[in-house]
Amino acid sequence: MSVYDFDVDSLGRDSFAGLVAAVRRRLAREQIGYGDLEEMADGVGRVPICPGCGCADRASLVRDGSDSNGRKRFRCRECGTRFGILSGTALSSCKLTLWQLSKAIELMTFNVPLDAVADVVGCHHNTALLTRRKVFETVASWQSKVRLSGVVFIDEVYVFDSMRPRDHFGPNTRGLSKDKCCVFLAVDQYLDMVAFHVGHGYPTSREISEALLPHLSKGAVTKIVHDGLASHADAVAASEATSEVHRSYPKAEEALKAMLLINSFSAWVKRYLGRFTGMDTEYLQDYLNWFVYLFRCKLQDEKYPKVGRIIRHMLLANGAITRASLPAKREEKRQSIEKRRAQNGKKIVKTGGKRGRPPKKKPMDA
Repeated sequence: MSVYDFDVDSLGRDSFAGLVAAVRRRLAREQIGYGDLEEMADGVGRVPICPGCGCADRASLVRDGSDSNGRKRFRCRECGTRFGILSGTALSSCKLTLWQLSKAIELMTFNVPLDAVADVVGCHHNTALLTRRKVFETVASWQSKVRLSGVVFIDEVYVFDSMRPRDHFGPNTRGLSKDKCCVFLAVDQYLDMVAFHVGHGYPTSREISEALLPHLSKGAVTKIVHDGLASHADAVAASEATSEVHRSYPKAEEALKAMLLINSFSAWVKRYLGRFTGMDTEYLQDYLNWFVYLFRCKLQDEKYPKVGRIIRHMLLANGAITRASLPAKREEKRQSIEKRRAQNGKKIVKTGGKRGRPPKKKPMDA
């Protein structure tokens, strides 16, 4: 019988919903290798951890029925807490199926707007936003593991701070100013990279050192290529690597060729951040973490499919992420940014005058 001979229109609402669920389960199994989140958690080696006492000994855990979604429940013999295999993970409160979650993450890899993600996946806008936050929290510590070696290229890019226009009527300050966020970039010859939001305006020597030095492999960095910014000097000297300076001018072909790699990454980062208009400054580092993580995943996509790899990390990482816990995390990031501004004396400057025009100059005395 041909597939077109099957009369789908004759199915009732419940029967059709069951058919759609079965098809999506089959699609998830073909794409990722598992049909649902519980099956994938078992497959990747997720060990159930009691959220009450933290016990992870399987001998102390017993099966205790299933929840309303049909997922296995466990009971801890030590404290009597009932929980599931997803408890304590970023997906502990996830209401999406594995197919929906994989589709949402797949769209995230292409930086699709949240409204489009919600429409395609078939969920609420807030659910799509919560899924994005869970992914960001999962990959937040990824850059701490990156180590650069060989020839390292460093540079900075500057993007507008969305929190700057307090009254929305002041003109944008021309050129480089403290109204712009400074993003420090470093990439080595093997395409390992880091990207950090270090402050506003020109970075200080301390900011560059704190962003770069922890990510240099000791004794494995042979040369650091940069544009000669004064704040680079301390970090380059502390790295004990050779310094190679290339100041980029429009007609300096040799300098442009030498800095081509880092300039290309800088352009990609600016183009990437430009897609998220109105992004709050406290989320800037989250988007940079996602950019670095996604770049690494795409390099190894043939060996480790990126969607399955991301879900696997979310299942194996400990630490539940719920809607109620996000405001506290956001406030913590905001306080960290304000503390950094106060330490460096970089306060946001408010300017007057009409919108889009510089303030009028006072007439000179005769």
